[in-house]
Amino acid sequence: NCKKKNLMTPGDLQDRLNSLDKSKKYFTVCSHYLGIRYELPERTTVFTAATDPDDKYGLLPHSKSDLKNVNSLWHETSRRLSMVKIPLLKHPYDQKNEKRDNYFCSFVGAINTHKCRKDMCEEFNNKKGILIKTYDWKELHDWDDIDYYPTVVGSSTFTLCPRGFGRTSYRLYEAMQLGSIPVYFYDNKFLPYEDEINWRDICLMIPFERIKDSYRILRLKTEVDAKEYRQNIKTLYRKYFTRDGICDYILRKLADEN
Repeated sequence: NCKKKNLMTPGDLQDRLNSLDKSKKYFTVCSHYLGIRYELPERTTVFTAATDPDDKYGLLPHSKSDLKNVNSLWHETSRRLSMVKIPLLKHPYDQKNEKRDNYFCSFVGAINTHKCRKDMCEEFNNKKGILIKTYDWKELHDWDDIDYYPTVVGSSTFTLCPRGFGRTSYRLYEAMQLGSIPVYFYDNKFLPYEDEINWRDICLMIPFERIKDSYRILRLKTEVDAKEYRQNIKTLYRKYFTRDGICDYILRKLADEN
């Protein structure tokens, strides 16, 4: 759609990048799972929300045939750059209602953006207190009720947050914003702030090899555990998981470099 509407990056972007003063320092922010395909100045710091130059992806194509492998599109020189992880955020949701736990855990999302999602849904389907609603990935969503997804997440004690095209997921952070506890399914984890916070205090971490045991793992968590997770999230959320918090973090990191 962007190509049809001529909304892609300008054709001379690489020439513009090449014209920058190479003696100066630069930074940029990347949130796309395939990375930045252009050669950046050598003294550039990339604040990346979903990927790094060594990433590869495995997804189920729309034809539902065999697994399709997709390489990242990072420029071959990107490995020389400084990479700093940040959260993958989009617009915050309005929290209109008081928090209620109608579901023990839930997942509403695309089934075919990574092979792990199918395995995860098979593990949780038809279990007591679980809501699973899936669809094939699409550029535009056509839910009759635009509030359906945030309402479900906000009504769940736990939200299943498998990686998608990229190594992380928007829902990892949406869950925290909506008062749910994220359950992160990963192969090669992608988490920001690991030098500053303990992710296991705010999130359940489940590697792919334990997907078949993940329902049992969640059921071992008590109401006291859930309360502690939520309190830890509340303590850290504003500083680390809001747009203002991320901007402050970027400025701190840039100041440290100088």
